Amino acid sequence: MNGTPIVMFVTDANGTILEYTGDETVKSMMQQLGFRPGVRFTEECNGTNAVSLALRHKCPIKLVGMDHYHEFVRRSACFTIPFRNDLGTILGTITIMTSSEQSHDLFITLLGTVVDSVERELLLRQQNKKLKLLNQIISDTTRIGIVLTDVDGRITEFNNYAEKLTRLSRINLLGKPVQELKYLGNFIAQILTTCEKKEDTEFVIEDSENSVKTVCLFNGMPVYDERNGLIGALGKFHDATDAI
Repeated sequence: MNGTPIVMFVTDANGTILEYTGDETVKSMMQQLGFRPGVRFTEECNGTNAVSLALRHKCPIKLVGMDHYHEFVRRSACFTIPFRNDLGTILGTITIMTSSEQSHDLFITLLGTVVDSVERELLLRQQNKKLKLLNQIISDTTRIGIVLTDVDGRITEFNNYAEKLTRLSRINLLGKPVQELKYLGNFIAQILTTCEKKEDTEFVIEDSENSVKTVCLFNGMPVYDERNGLIGALGKFHDATDAI
């Protein structure tokens, strides 16, 4: 878009401008018209405008030239798309504003791509928030080793008892592909691939320095969000040497 006189701005669900960026000439025009962060788009004050229409009708809106109510914006073209959270609630809008001479449906396509990226990022943040909450629930005082991954198989939690049993470092494992996790990484990778539980799967941890073998039992399951979308996997294992 280099060389194209456009401004892109974001509003919240009430139509209040949060931030904008782009061509300095168009930004200056917006500022002269009173549009700046903290100012809200309303039909009462601004007449027919793309932001208010997109929020009301919950769909992409294009206004070009005479589509606008006020004469001072009739030389502009505005393209607006609302964006949503994972529950479908509209959180705000993203708009491209340019001159009417530059109007092209390509802008709607471009905005659609941007909104898709924003919504994916919001979903990822929400999922990570839930995973962190789950991490807090996992007590490090339990005598069960806990491994948690995200949907891409990256390790997001490895509790104290898992460190004690495997003699592997949590710090060195966090963010790594679960396949790199010795002993049980392949079990969890299979869960992510097949979305099937694993129950009472046996594996052996060998301490060659002390000539000690620890027999463990592993249980694992896929983790889903409230819309039944896969967001990761949870693995649990414990020392079953004395029971065998």
